[in-house]
Amino acid sequence: MWKARRIDDLSALRPLTKLEHIHLDSNQITDLTPLEDMAALRILDLYNNKVTDARPLVRLTGMEIVRLGRNPITNFAPLNNLGKLKILEVDRQKLNEPSLLGIKRFNPKLLIRGVN
Repeated sequence: MWKARRIDDLSALRPLTKLEHIHLDSNQITDLTPLEDMAALRILDLYNNKVTDARPLVRLTGMEIVRLGRNPITNFAPLNNLGKLKILEVDRQKLNEPSLLGIKRFNPKLLIRGVN
């Protein structure tokens, strides 16, 4: 587990395509593009960062747990095809976002938790 408070760039992780867990909560991360080829990734914890776009996660179909609470993401539709996703954590006030309701239709067993 690699955890700090000043990380704002995930580029150093790009070659680590066999990573299964990433826990980098409470940093300054904005761009998830370096993660887009991490097919082995199962758990992603980016709680309390500055991520605005979930599109780089669209091909990570093995994801099981994604924590994106306290990030300024407004469109969760890119996560629709993550059929193995079991837990998705977002800001409580975003629980009624249409894109989240769409994910629930694609994956009815998914637990979507709201956090402050």
